[in-house]
Amino acid sequence: MRDAGAWTVVCIKSRIVYTVREPGTTMCDHWQQATAEEGGVGSTLEYGMRFYSTLPDTFANSFKMNVGMLPSDAIIADRAFNTAAVADATLG
Repeated sequence: MRDAGAWTVVCIKSRIVYTVREPGTTMCDHWQQATAEEGGVGSTLEYGMRFYSTLPDTFANSFKMNVGMLPSDAIIADRAFNTAAVADATLG
């Protein structure tokens, strides 16, 4: 990806995996058996993500600027916004 800006992401759940599962836990059993309308496999999540363009402070960029060339940019994720967006979409 080489474009900064705001993106809308649409994900479709293909499976639900739990790394820790206590025997008799009803919530895990509920999500495993839930239909797509209830948030199970086949349901969709839609959320926004943001990316910014920046000029990294690297030796190569400093050298390019000193000799009159254009520096190289980098695209970075807005981690705070993206994490909150995924959590909001997942948890409702």
